[in-house]
Amino acid sequence: MRPTRLSGVLLVLGLVGTIISSTILFSIDADRREIDFEQSSNSVLSDIQTTFNIHSELIEQLAAAISISPAITRDQFARLIATAERAHSHPAIRAVEWIPAIRNDLRGEFEQRATTDGFENFQITQRDANSRLVRADDRSEYYPVFYVEPLKGNEAAVGFDLASNSDRLAAISSSIESRSQVATAPIELVQRQGSSFGFLIFSPAYARDGEKLLGFALGVFDVDASVGAWLRDHQVD
Repeated sequence: MRPTRLSGVLLVLGLVGTIISSTILFSIDADRREIDFEQSSNSVLSDIQTTFNIHSELIEQLAAAISISPAITRDQFARLIATAERAHSHPAIRAVEWIPAIRNDLRGEFEQRATTDGFENFQITQRDANSRLVRADDRSEYYPVFYVEPLKGNEAAVGFDLASNSDRLAAISSSIESRSQVATAPIELVQRQGSSFGFLIFSPAYARDGEKLLGFALGVFDVDASVGAWLRDHQVD
């Protein structure tokens, strides 16, 4: 297995500890102050770390599978993820995605392929100054979300060009340079506007010659959902 660059993940988990402590503090009424906040924080952090380890391995395996079979279809991708997630389902795993590398001169062909797949009026998008999804500006290469599982709840991500966002582009560039798995710094998820908190895990997929970058297998890790699930499981209202 290729080495995992954990700098982004360690930053995320450090911030998670602060958020968890605050969340638990404000979720417990005066009659339940016997809860040990430090113990509670450690418990959910341990759960998040375990889930991350499993999820990052899944993303790495997905990248390897696409390297072997780059012509994977949308249905095949969906079946592959469904099989994996039956064994490793968790609220923190918001989505698993395929992010192809698309040259500018192939943009029209790519967008037509997605339309043929059933995405009417599909286009590669980015967010404008008002955070609205609009057609992406011209650039030499795009990294749009093409396949995503589950699709329900993640529709807004389809077509979004990760190269249009500085945090995502930094992770892409780092992954290309290191040829290894990387994670973003804490980001706002495209799927959840507002006070969302999460990060992305990128694993590069190369052609069999080991030179041509095909794109990235990507995992969307939703920390908000993980903390919420812990609070529900422990009946913290």
